[in-house]
Amino acid sequence: MKLSLRTFQIRETVKLRADVEKQLAPLQELARITAAYALVGKYQDRNRPFCATVHLEAPGPEIRAAGVDHTLAAAIKKVGEELRQQILLRPVHRQAQRKTRVKRRRGPS
Repeated sequence: MKLSLRTFQIRETVKLRADVEKQLAPLQELARITAAYALVGKYQDRNRPFCATVHLEAPGPEIRAAGVDHTLAAAIKKVGEELRQQILLRPVHRQAQRKTRVKRRRGPS
């Protein structure tokens, strides 16, 4: 997986990149991810100033998540958890769509 990391209002460090990669690494076992685009930063005028957004390229619909918190590590962790939930719910959502299509073909009962 290729990781593209952008930052605003904070410095991009080796530790920051390692933290983002640490959150994304377990997701590769769940889905075939080709690329990840992450944006992390800090807003000066917000109650929870740190934010992180990640966009994963994978076969099928692309996966996106965002998180905000009081610390950068917590915001990155929230994004990782949200991405994991979305990946795990993909098969369930796909199956529900199939059932809906079958019902439409059969017509109303």
